[in-house]
Amino acid sequence: MNNTLKTQLKGWYPVLQETLESNYFKEIKATIKEDMQTDEIYPKGTDILKAFSLCPIEKTKIIIIGQEPYHDGTATGLAFANPTKCEVISPSLDIIKEELETTVGLVALPFNQNLEHWAQQGVLLLNTALTTKRGAPGAHIDLWDRFTTTFLQNFSKLKTKVIYMLWGEYAQQYEQYIGKGNHILKASHPISEIYKNQEGGFLGCDHFNLANDIIVDEHGEDEQIQWLYTQEQIEFLHSDNIKDNFDEI
Repeated sequence: MNNTLKTQLKGWYPVLQETLESNYFKEIKATIKEDMQTDEIYPKGTDILKAFSLCPIEKTKIIIIGQEPYHDGTATGLAFANPTKCEVISPSLDIIKEELETTVGLVALPFNQNLEHWAQQGVLLLNTALTTKRGAPGAHIDLWDRFTTTFLQNFSKLKTKVIYMLWGEYAQQYEQYIGKGNHILKASHPISEIYKNQEGGFLGCDHFNLANDIIVDEHGEDEQIQWLYTQEQIEFLHSDNIKDNFDEI
């Protein structure tokens, strides 16, 4: 098991090792295993730690804290993300896309709703609870609390100048565990726009631009996050083929 986790987590393993070998993590695994006997658990087991496995620790510049995986079967292991083949994206992600298009720019190519291009650039998409039961929001919130608080306490001291985006009151409760020398951006949860007729306080927060402004100051222009497109899409937009097509219009 340890070798499997070492391979999956790569540079994150030393940061998480003490937790992963602890008795309370054994209790987390035992609870999930027990729940699986009677309920569907999301995301699937191999994706529970996906947020870490896809985001290189040495590149990590931003941590977006969500609450828990979607409980309708669309959870991927990355906070707020949807599977690539999901035909209707989740309301929270739809609001995030609207904020991107309003403040960063229109998405001219299909939106990469799995958000893996964010993770690969150094955006850790971390839910405070890494699992949940089907149709049972909040089912594993308490189960993962110690894991998340311990991680934030340890990592925020190990690596500073990281930007933490705390969306919603629940995520903002974790601010107290983030060490000094980091950046905090707070806004309402994206879903609040649905409940408050687009007056929830997330739209217009401009976190994506604010984060890149901080990154430029701390790390340089080349380290900015490309929020809208994957690397392949960027290369396509700059390719001769698309330039030729535009010239013919």
